[in-house]
Amino acid sequence: MVKIRKFMSAVVAMLMVVALTPMAAFAAEDEVTLTVNDPVENHVYDVYQLLTGDVSELADGSGKVANIERGANLKEGVEAKAFADAIIALQTETAQGNYANENKAGNPIAELTSMNPSIPVPNGYYLIIDRMADGSTIDKGDAFSRFIVVVTGPTTITPKKDAPSLDKDIVDTDANAAIPGSDNKVDTAAVGDVIQYQLTSKVPDITGYAKYEYVVHDTMSKGLTFNDDVKATVGGVGVAVNVVAGENGAFTITFPDFVAAGYAPEAEILITYSATVNENAEIGLVPNTNTAYLEYSNNPQDNGKGETPEVETYTFVTELVINKIDQDGNPLTGAQFTLTGGDPAVSTTGTANEAGTSFTFTGLNVGDYMLSETVTPEGYNTIADIEFTIGATLVDAKDPSKGVNWTVITTNDAGVTFGVGEDGTLSAGKLSADIVNQSGLVLPSTGGVGTMIFYIVGAVLIVGAVIFFIARRRSNQTK
Repeated sequence: MVKIRKFMSAVVAMLMVVALTPMAAFAAEDEVTLTVNDPVENHVYDVYQLLTGDVSELADGSGKVANIERGANLKEGVEAKAFADAIIALQTETAQGNYANENKAGNPIAELTSMNPSIPVPNGYYLIIDRMADGSTIDKGDAFSRFIVVVTGPTTITPKKDAPSLDKDIVDTDANAAIPGSDNKVDTAAVGDVIQYQLTSKVPDITGYAKYEYVVHDTMSKGLTFNDDVKATVGGVGVAVNVVAGENGAFTITFPDFVAAGYAPEAEILITYSATVNENAEIGLVPNTNTAYLEYSNNPQDNGKGETPEVETYTFVTELVINKIDQDGNPLTGAQFTLTGGDPAVSTTGTANEAGTSFTFTGLNVGDYMLSETVTPEGYNTIADIEFTIGATLVDAKDPSKGVNWTVITTNDAGVTFGVGEDGTLSAGKLSADIVNQSGLVLPSTGGVGTMIFYIVGAVLIVGAVIFFIARRRSNQTK
């Protein structure tokens, strides 16, 4: 964070003396060196001289400025003593800076840059204002500085370099977890799953600001529904934030004024909230995204705003398509299936196409599943249950935004092969399999040809037996 060396500790009104923090030595000459330590490239530090005076060393080693006079940049009509008295009455550096800024006039006496970081100046009271070299607004991820400096010897100031940052993570839960190696930026989920998010930041150095704004902008894609459950803490203490929903999945989280709240620099800022994966979720290789950036005050001279780079998380969802065919590869109607498993557990019959030959189970996460044929086409044998595991790995561990490779492995000897591409990953990130039903053995039906043969043979035997019996009886009578 920013470290600004301030040398003023008190001003004695009667002698117009400014007491400064101890310094190793004080210049006896009329001019001393004012230096910007490690200036930010493309920034200019304008030096405004408000008061000048003579410097001597006090017994305690501090310095004093006596015989105060108007500086080159003190506003016309403002007396040196009146200005000094007003500065004495102000208790904070922010209030002093605002008052000094209001009472400066004219062009600065000097401009300090990375190429020219030091200049000789008379002892006195100076306001140094940071701006972009080309006069443009500050870069989104940058921050301006403002310094109020009493010079009673060689003096160095250090500008702001660290703008606020924002990080966003997917929080692991029992039901959902980020993919290992994704830096908590990528996960997989099923429709209905709740994704937990966490934003982290730190309170910046707000020295010189009269008001400091801090607003998080978040946008969820159409497959994620914001659950409106934001919680925020600063330094471990709960903070009431203002959450406003916008259009197309956007919302803002606005913190109270940091200056009024008195937050300590470097205090951790923690924001949590969640989203539910809905029926509009992208399926396969297209992610469901959650994007956030921070808008913050970045210029104590005015109401300028900066923005952090966007941070994004990616949630992937897949589906299973079952095609029912016979042993010859022809589409087969009359079947029904149930898919169970996953975490959290699902049990669904899927959605059949118009012909009733294909069934889609959409919105699936990684996990262990079982596919059961609950209704079998007439004249065909029921298939054994198919057990399989869906998995996902990062395409590129160095760039989570490139997504995931879906994988599927059967865990029992079901004789089913799921559709995969040449690279071993599932085509378009969607699972598919052809389920074959074999014809059963056809038994003769009642009244069919098979039973008729038995009837005919039986009848012939009976008739033959009768004829044999009659012939034998007649033979016995003739004897």
